[in-house]
Amino acid sequence: YVLPKNDVVPTQSAILVIRGDTKNYVAEQLQKGASVWDASGNVELGVLDSWEISDYVEPIASERLKQTVEYINPDLCFVDLTIKSNGVVGEHGLTIGDTLYGCGHTMVIYSGQCKIFVTVKSITAE
Repeated sequence: YVLPKNDVVPTQSAILVIRGDTKNYVAEQLQKGASVWDASGNVELGVLDSWEISDYVEPIASERLKQTVEYINPDLCFVDLTIKSNGVVGEHGLTIGDTLYGCGHTMVIYSGQCKIFVTVKSITAE
């Protein structure tokens, strides 16, 4: 839902949770309070409030074992970022400026000096 230019709709606070995978050294540089930007649209998504880091588990098919096994890649991690955002929360997601973000939306973000490819996991109005 993109709003017509003439309509004025008050923005509301929202929590945007996004998930990405990245090198461990990138996740180690995340900073609370850093601004978060959508690189493609040059849209400020909000401020990084918190994050959780988990192991990067890859399923690998083993012909010898004739099954899929899980391998934890020691150089990568998953990171779930919680962003305090402002926009219009509607039926189809969160609109910030002219850009609509919904669950499953993929993008490259910048937060501080970190660049991460992410997917929107959830959007919650506060």
